[in-house]
Amino acid sequence: MSKLSLFPLISRRALLALLALLGMSPNTHGAVSQTPLLIGGDIPGSLALVPSVEWPTVLSVANINNYVSATRYTGYFDSEKCYLYQYGTQELDRYFYPVRKTENFRCTGEKEWSGNFLNWAATPTIDPFRSALTGGNRVVDTTTSTILQKARHSGQSDAGNRINTGQDMTQLEGALPLDNWNSLNIRLEGLGFDMLISNWTDKIGGTGYSEGDYEWTDYDPNNSAQWEDGKLKTAYYPPRTRGKKRLPLKNSG
Repeated sequence: MSKLSLFPLISRRALLALLALLGMSPNTHGAVSQTPLLIGGDIPGSLALVPSVEWPTVLSVANINNYVSATRYTGYFDSEKCYLYQYGTQELDRYFYPVRKTENFRCTGEKEWSGNFLNWAATPTIDPFRSALTGGNRVVDTTTSTILQKARHSGQSDAGNRINTGQDMTQLEGALPLDNWNSLNIRLEGLGFDMLISNWTDKIGGTGYSEGDYEWTDYDPNNSAQWEDGKLKTAYYPPRTRGKKRLPLKNSG
């Protein structure tokens, strides 16, 4: 099959004469600008990546299996720091903030949370992508404060829940402030930006589990009814109904 060319034919002798007239040799290559011509400055090129961010990446967790205290987990939190929880009446006033460093991922001070544990417990798979590409999802970003927020869980599946996993509770010593809990159950399903933890499975809710009669509680460090010697009680009874503990997952660096 022949191909029709829209370019006119030209002999080699005529081509060489034309190049000579233009001051070029047949082997000359023109310089191609590596920066946008409209900018006019020496600005290096940028690379845009488009990762897979469909449904499983948003809901699944980046750190799988049960918590192991000696393992470093990825996420927005600094694994080598201990955090306290700031409580406020407004949603944006509730977040974790770092208070000190730790060399073994363990935090044993009153009401302290290990950044390593928080990474393990509630880091959706998409958040490490966001951290690498943009520094994270900033809900507050000023000259004095930056607060990152985990990805929203829409409730489309129970991905991210850790219920009846057989977690070795000795591995959680120094990971989060628990007062003699014999089990740790975590629910992310359908909670948006929050995380729910409970010593019990019969009231935590989620796929396959009953929510029962409960009231969400707020982890307010100043609410002494939820705490015993700086640690969360296994059960908290607010007025009229039994309670569980729900935690907005934000990190102030």
